[in-house]
Amino acid sequence: MLVFIDVEASSLKNGFPIEVAWCAADLKSAASYLIRPEPAWWDRFAWTAEAEGLHGLDRAILQDRGVPAAQVVEHLLADLTGADVQSDNPAFDRGWLSVLFGQDPPFPIGQTQPAGAAMLSSDIGLRKHRALDDAVALAMAFKAFGTDHQHLGPDSAEAMGRALLKRYGRG
Repeated sequence: MLVFIDVEASSLKNGFPIEVAWCAADLKSAASYLIRPEPAWWDRFAWTAEAEGLHGLDRAILQDRGVPAAQVVEHLLADLTGADVQSDNPAFDRGWLSVLFGQDPPFPIGQTQPAGAAMLSSDIGLRKHRALDDAVALAMAFKAFGTDHQHLGPDSAEAMGRALLKRYGRG
């Protein structure tokens, strides 16, 4: 299974992961997890207003609605073991996932940059710098403009992306 992953963090430099999401390339399945920061992370890593301004998640949201890091690790292992995991910025995502896992993530993360991702995400009002929305945008672009035999075109990919996000209470 080909999946697209995205991680949001507390800071663009020396931050910790606060949200991780993945979306299958077929736009039929996805998962999104807000991460309750580990207490030690507050001392070891940065939290910046710049990053908070991008993703719009504050400390209170993470404390109230976040899932403990260990549970997120369990979910990701169950979700992604054996998957072909791709990211538009694997160096950053791998770094933040290394903080989450306490070591390098147990799955490789490849580099992808599907053509048209920015156009599709702005057309349907996805929230840039939210992990699920960014992962869905990558999957929509892959489905809309990819070279595989199952590519759908922009309108169909957009409709599938909207339907998937609606299942998660977005849109």
